Amino acid sequence: MSRASPAAKALATTLGTATAAAGSYLLYSTATTITLQRAGGISGLVGVGCGAFGFHGLKRVLGPGHPNMQQMMQFWNIGANYQLLHSAALLGTAALPAASGVPAGLGFLGGVVLFSGSIYMYVLSGRKAFQYMTPFGGLSFMAGWAAIAVYHLSSSLKRQQAFEVQVER
Repeated sequence: MSRASPAAKALATTLGTATAAAGSYLLYSTATTITLQRAGGISGLVGVGCGAFGFHGLKRVLGPGHPNMQQMMQFWNIGANYQLLHSAALLGTAALPAASGVPAGLGFLGGVVLFSGSIYMYVLSGRKAFQYMTPFGGLSFMAGWAAIAVYHLSSSLKRQQAFEVQVER
């Protein structure tokens, strides 16, 4: 039984996808989903480039006498690995309804920028101020995964309730 007014349904149909979330209707344009897919592809491309740079060029940029070369290389690789993993996850959010996929995608995209981006900037500049952004990127990644978990938990409960109703009949 739908709680949306006919006007809300018409607006949702016009704008894109409408799905129920927390008793209200969240409206997201399919353009938002497409934009997140593009961002995932670009992020994956940049992640592969950063991984290759970390392996082939980072030592040269930091200089042969850098006191923390191994640690900086490890940091860089962590940033590249997380970027690649979450680029793929960002692409996967397109398979979810927009009400869950868009928040998850934004969490992953924010995590790539804040987590991986701050690691890259710290390694290249040596400025410790960038390290303070990294945990916020981690929280953003976690928020993306939480959005997916909430979607699947709520979907599972709805399927279970529907099954119980059918069994009672």
